[in-house]
Amino acid sequence: MRDFVADSLAILPWNLSHAPTGLATRKEDENHVRPHSGFSGATPAGNRHRRRSASWAGACPAQLAITARLGHHNSQRFCPGPEGTSVLGHSQRKDSLVRSQDVLSDIDVVVLAGGLGTRIRGVLGDTPKVLAPIAGRAFLGHLLDQLSASGARRVVLCLGHLADQVTTWLEREESHDDLDLICRTEPQPLGTGGALRHARDELRSDTVLVMNGDTFTDADLHAFVQAHRRSEAEASILCVEVPDASRFGRVEIGPDGRIRRFVEKAPGSGTINAGMYLLSTTFLDRLPATGAISLERDVLEVAPSGTLNAHVIQARFIDIGTPESLAAAASVIIGHSIT
Repeated sequence: MRDFVADSLAILPWNLSHAPTGLATRKEDENHVRPHSGFSGATPAGNRHRRRSASWAGACPAQLAITARLGHHNSQRFCPGPEGTSVLGHSQRKDSLVRSQDVLSDIDVVVLAGGLGTRIRGVLGDTPKVLAPIAGRAFLGHLLDQLSASGARRVVLCLGHLADQVTTWLEREESHDDLDLICRTEPQPLGTGGALRHARDELRSDTVLVMNGDTFTDADLHAFVQAHRRSEAEASILCVEVPDASRFGRVEIGPDGRIRRFVEKAPGSGTINAGMYLLSTTFLDRLPATGAISLERDVLEVAPSGTLNAHVIQARFIDIGTPESLAAAASVIIGHSIT
């Protein structure tokens, strides 16, 4: 058992009128290679390590119990490492987060957090992109705050580059323990689609929320889930309208709300992929069985026209993949200018 002290941050009310313009920076992470495309069956496997925490009592330290499961048979005390899979519990936060009807209580969440972050390495050095400090808190902490506010119970973190730093941060710094955090570390760079396939055996719910670990959108996740269920589609993509879509590929949507095609980058305003998806198990099971693949380019963008549902919102959105967007992230997440 070990003590850890968590830092807590109350997310202030979000006001779209204060949102900086031109900050949407959606893209496919630099380390996601594309040697394989198309859909086929998937049978992921790999060792899993889990960690669970005791209850969190306000400002009092919590006791963190760490165990490991090597393969499917042996259990032992575990100190997380770069090859490991770990789980941390998640408590009721004493902050200003408001739960939105616990919409994610029966939906597993996957956070794709294994990117190299090459474009911001000059700013972050050897710090993983998901641990970039934003308004006094790691970026991943802000994402977990949002998921907790929506009632999430199980979150699978797909790790890769500098995974040991992420698991150490979860042990020492993170304050959530009303949900299980399950870390799956890819054995080599697998791309976003390959990382999702690698974590497939951890996913239990019929629908899975998948989100990129380097983007933030102040979306109403309850509305997203309800829209997905009404659509009866195997997959839904959260889309956001931005004033400057020149850094992203646009999403062209039909009158029925289905995606017709993905359009190359071009100047002007437009609707873009916000990097958050609701995927059925049927869809997940058609991921290519081997190789490194991009979820966006090799799976979603090659899906037949009209098969993917789009849920379009107007909201603050940012991807922290460039030095400029990283510097602006605090204002976007907190909801007002940071001086």
